[in-house]
Amino acid sequence: MEFDFYCVTDAPRLTAVLRDQRVVDGGIASFLCRASGNPVPEVYWRRAGRRVSVGRQRYTVVAVPLGGSLLRIEPVKAARDDDTAVECVAENGVGEPVSATARLHVYRDGLGSPYTPRLSLPPPRRICFRRCLFVCLFVCWQLFARTSERIYMKF
Repeated sequence: MEFDFYCVTDAPRLTAVLRDQRVVDGGIASFLCRASGNPVPEVYWRRAGRRVSVGRQRYTVVAVPLGGSLLRIEPVKAARDDDTAVECVAENGVGEPVSATARLHVYRDGLGSPYTPRLSLPPPRRICFRRCLFVCLFVCWQLFARTSERIYMKF
């Protein structure tokens, strides 16, 4: 008895859209990139045309299962990071690599628009129930605004 096995391969394609970030000087910027393909693509980052090194002080790269990656820049520095291109690249050896680019815009505190949200974090608290998600509460308010908004995020 003979068996024929076929290996189906797919070129990489991006499944999550990169978004431009507007961050206050000294803040944190996070970019998420996801890709699909067979084999599962390797996802890596470029900043200003150069591959981001994982061991650098201000840059953290976290692999997300099944072809994803998160780039975190902390702290963001206006003098070095303003209007920088951040590029996500996915490749798996099938077809051409694919990429997407977003821009990082950095402003000095107090120089944002009147509608720039400010983030206030209370002391860290985590509430966990069996078979439930972590729920974190972030309270945002707008500069020069009198009302506050509450945003609930599930992780």
